[in-house]
Amino acid sequence: MHTRLLLFLVWIFGYAISLLMLVAMYFHGDIQLQDLSSDSSSLTTIFSPYLTSIVAFWFARGQSKEGHREEKMPFYVAFVCSILYNLVLVIVTASIFFREGDSLVKDTIATEANLAGGMSFLVGPAIGFFFGKSGRQTHNRNGK
Repeated sequence: MHTRLLLFLVWIFGYAISLLMLVAMYFHGDIQLQDLSSDSSSLTTIFSPYLTSIVAFWFARGQSKEGHREEKMPFYVAFVCSILYNLVLVIVTASIFFREGDSLVKDTIATEANLAGGMSFLVGPAIGFFFGKSGRQTHNRNGK
């Protein structure tokens, strides 16, 4: 599997799982429709800087040949940081099912936003470096 696709899947699954948990809360009757709308918007705001960057880099650079030695370390760092980030957010979102409170979902998403901001120094540069480096290698191989 291509490394860029693997990173995209980590991020899209992290976002989708978190969003599906909010939808499950709605169908369970724990949140109202208007709350689902604002909560899903807040959740999207947490994931969108990374998903947008990944998709933009991916399509802007085109296809690259994977497996080059110089790409492996940046990929591993970006992959581990991405897994950590998404795992933390999915676990925090899942905690909604095990707690109670009037503004539980909003408070949980606010906590996630704080955690995301705190972890951004790890995952942002790792993703940027990986996609920037793999894109530059594609660019150089094509002789442009």
